[in-house]
Amino acid sequence: MIRNILLFITLALCFCSPKRLNFEPAIIPAAYEKLYLAPLISEAQMEQLDGWPYDAPTQQILMNYILGIQESLKEEFLRCEKFGYYEMVEDTQSCPTMRISVTLLKADLRNDTLKMPVNMRVERLPDGKEFIYSLTATSTSPKKSDPLNYLKSLLNSYKQRFPYKELVSFFYPHYTK
Repeated sequence: MIRNILLFITLALCFCSPKRLNFEPAIIPAAYEKLYLAPLISEAQMEQLDGWPYDAPTQQILMNYILGIQESLKEEFLRCEKFGYYEMVEDTQSCPTMRISVTLLKADLRNDTLKMPVNMRVERLPDGKEFIYSLTATSTSPKKSDPLNYLKSLLNSYKQRFPYKELVSFFYPHYTK
């Protein structure tokens, strides 16, 4: 009986011991750096999408969804700045040490899915070292009879599903199992 209890306790200790977490450094080392987020660049060629309007005011309404991504990305960087790992600066006059450029690549609309990959280029200004990473960003929306409302819905979904946290996570250390 005692032997069974000891065996049970030994097995419980073996299987219930906490796993050690491995520490991996940040993919882009940005400790104590001053980061400058450059304006969003769009190479998406939106005019090639089916249903893209020809008049400039309507195009601007749709492009405001894309421009909203810049503000949300900036908010995410500022939200994570409070952890004290890096400092965000507003302009190039504040002597940034890293410049972040985010580019939206070619837009591809198939069925109900909009694919617009994201390219992030980070340049460390003092030594000129560059880091370039690409992520896939997609959005979906059910087909609608009005092409303008359909594009609004797709771009709004894209803005909501944009990989903000994934882009910022390149600057932080990771803990893996």
